[in-house]
Amino acid sequence: MEEPFLPADPSSGLDAPAAGTRIEHLVGGEAALPRMLADIRAAANHPEPFVYLAGWNCENDLPVPTASGRTDNLGEALRFAADKGAQIRLLLWAGALDQTTLRRFPPRVRQILLDLAARWGPTRAHNLATEALVKKLRADGHDAWCHIDDAHLFAGSHHQKLLIVGSKQRFVAYVGGIEFSTDRLYATDAAGKRLPGAPLFDVTVRVDGPGADSLLRTFTSRWRATVPPPAVPLAPLPALRGLSVPPSPAAGPLTSQVTHTYAPGFPYPAKIQTSARAIAAAIRSAKQYFYMEDQYYSGTEELTKAIKDALRANPDLWGVVVMANEASVGDLPDLAYRRRLMLTPLVAAFPNRFWVFERTGDDGTTTGRTAYVHSKLTIVDDVTAVVGSVNSSYRSWTHDTEVMLTVHDPRGAGPANPPGWRPIRRMRAEIWRRHLGAPPAVLGDPAALRRWWFDVWTRARAAHVAPSAVFVPAKPAFGPLSDWVWTNFLDPRVP
Repeated sequence: MEEPFLPADPSSGLDAPAAGTRIEHLVGGEAALPRMLADIRAAANHPEPFVYLAGWNCENDLPVPTASGRTDNLGEALRFAADKGAQIRLLLWAGALDQTTLRRFPPRVRQILLDLAARWGPTRAHNLATEALVKKLRADGHDAWCHIDDAHLFAGSHHQKLLIVGSKQRFVAYVGGIEFSTDRLYATDAAGKRLPGAPLFDVTVRVDGPGADSLLRTFTSRWRATVPPPAVPLAPLPALRGLSVPPSPAAGPLTSQVTHTYAPGFPYPAKIQTSARAIAAAIRSAKQYFYMEDQYYSGTEELTKAIKDALRANPDLWGVVVMANEASVGDLPDLAYRRRLMLTPLVAAFPNRFWVFERTGDDGTTTGRTAYVHSKLTIVDDVTAVVGSVNSSYRSWTHDTEVMLTVHDPRGAGPANPPGWRPIRRMRAEIWRRHLGAPPAVLGDPAALRRWWFDVWTRARAAHVAPSAVFVPAKPAFGPLSDWVWTNFLDPRVP
């Protein structure tokens, strides 16, 4: 069985694949966020606890319903942990354009970019509010620090979504698409404005064992490369506790590897694009099927080539993509046109073998609850999964700050009956149950489900996904400026 891993490369922060990882998949903010808060509070009861978080958007006051019936939030959990002696470190995106660079553009282009950048405004406000909370913890004498990171390429972002929490005795990590954001839990914002497609359909995994070690190194390495020493009169920050934890013992049956995207100079000297290679390697390793979920799925040449190579090499192989419904995506103009540039030729080239769907809401509409898919996920043959923050776009594959976890089950896919499902099959089955409504007896058999996907594609069967209108033409959003706006701002790239 081919394992979809990359050769270790210490110069790019790429660890060798490591056996012994355990994952628990969490679908939706209602499953993931209470678990994260519970882990933060539990860690505080152990010696030398720490809480490390890297985020794109972080709302510390987001009310999170818990199993007890009460609500919790990140700010209260961090205060609880800090009071118990936890070391708190946050890396959050600044969420702002470089105004000096922006002034160099002609007025018409500048206004387009400003209008688009206004969509980032709430993210910046949320992250600055979280920084203020952490500053208060530090002022109260706690070992707490939040760094607002504005060092990236023009129009770039720091998009990693990581939480590492525990102590020197034991810790766990979370990686995926879910973070402390209103649209992961609620259909409206704080002002009561409806959020199309929210709560978002999203996936994160809780990681234990050597995979968590690699995710911890992702955070500590970026912190040390990014955060300058505090200015006088602040006292020097204590050393990161996570640097001195012993290797985690084996916790599960999976082999894992963590990969990244970093632009050159931010924060490392050379570009790092190992996540793109990991996703392509997973697709090329497919023997039966490959499945992808993505927010945008506007594609890259490398992704298109990997899909073509895999489907041409194996006439029995088939693939499915589930994307956010275009009617729910208000944060990326020109998406419909860009999706079609990639997907229309692929679907036409591989009829009845490559199907592309958009999620419909729980109410069956294009903007109802969960119509907006936010997951960044690839699953292959029920034995390999790649999950993290990387969208299928040039921005995520080459330009921004990203992280992905690849896990592989060397034992194979395992039994088709639900009681014997292995971790990757269990994750895929739950996700497909939500999309297709298929019963457990069918969900364990991808071959049988190929017919289900075909029936949904031909509209012979109803589901919570619908065929994407890839053969319906779409026009570029900005006329003659569209290609420039797309390649330089909306989906920038590093060769």
